[in-house]
Parts: sequence; structure tokens; C-alpha cells
Amino acid sequence: MQEINDHIKFKDYHRLEEITEGTELIVTAIKEVIHRKKLRFILELDNINMFYCSNYWLENELADMDLSYRIKIKIDRLIFYM
Repeated sequence: MQEINDHIKFKDYHRLEEITEGTELIVTAIKEVIHRKKLRFILELDNINMFYCSNYWLENELADMDLSYRIKIKIDRLIFYM
């Protein structure tokens, strides 16, 4: 897994929630950053020329994972019923 060396402000990253539901993506590069006292991950995805920041669920999964392996994620939405 590559590491991201670019210096971009955190506000310039896109959110995973903006990607279409059902899309499968491969993470090509990842960088751990501390933002507002929380560990976040900045992701570079295969075939997408933008950087994305991790969300709560992905951060929990990546916390215990070896980041040297190739990571494949699928975008799903949570639906809450009341």
C-alpha cells in the first residue's frame, strides 16, 4: 500500500458518503492523520483522482487492520426506520 505524501487541508477532502451506493473501490494509498483529536484516514482510491476522508465505520475497521495489504471497500448506506 502506498502512502499519501501530499499536503492538503482536511476541508479539501471529499466524503465517502458522496460516492454512489453499491460502488466497489480499491484503496491505493492511505494516510493516518489526527483531526480534532481523532484518528482519521485519508484515502486515495483506484480510478478516482480525488482524496477521501474516512467515516466512523471505516475508522473502526481500519484501526485493527494491517494497512500494508490491499483494501477493497463497498459503499453501502444505512437506512434508519422509526
